[in-house]
Amino acid sequence: MLVLLILTALQLCGGSFTASMDYYLIVYYLHEGNIADGAIWKGVLSTSYAAVGLLTIPIIAKLSLHYSKINALKFIYWLTIIGGCLKWFIFTPDTRWLIIVDAVFCTVIWTAMTMLIPSMLADLCDEDELQNGHRREGLFVSLHAWVINFSLAAAVLISGFCLNAIGFDASKQAEQASDSILSMRIILSAGTVIFSIIPLWFIQHYKIDAQRSQQTQQKLQQKQLNKNKKDR
Repeated sequence: MLVLLILTALQLCGGSFTASMDYYLIVYYLHEGNIADGAIWKGVLSTSYAAVGLLTIPIIAKLSLHYSKINALKFIYWLTIIGGCLKWFIFTPDTRWLIIVDAVFCTVIWTAMTMLIPSMLADLCDEDELQNGHRREGLFVSLHAWVINFSLAAAVLISGFCLNAIGFDASKQAEQASDSILSMRIILSAGTVIFSIIPLWFIQHYKIDAQRSQQTQQKLQQKQLNKNKKDR
């Protein structure tokens, strides 16, 4: 449970924080402070993320079915690492439609947060019931929801403090300090890579694979059958 909560926090706090830099780079670096043009291309990026996210749903389902949820999640993190490296080259002036490539590589991790993690939580509920004899989905779901809300709120706060720390000033429009722009690019690119590498280390400590999950379900079914026989 702790591993899954850490993965959730790292992505929704660290990942959201680093991803928040893309808007500022699009407006103040790619389009020289033109908010109207920047907003249009931010819309293109967001729409691309939404479209690719829908397309990746069946892909993630097949990956988790054939290669296990853990291996699918590992693959997705490696894909995001590649995407993080590409961000350094994508978010530069005159890239235009190249920003769609960012969605291709970096959308799938967000889809995984809403598909794989909740499914893995369900496996944990089975494991917990087998070990402790109680069904406690409410506890698991509430903890997960709390971490989600806390992480998203923390990401907003960290983003604001970070923008002030690197010297960003919206009133300067296109006249942003070069160090400020450079810091944004580093946060967006390196941050994406870092918050994908760290989860890969934590995943090694998650021990419930597909085989163990199946065995747990079989034991629970057998336990329920034995209970029904006794009740008769």
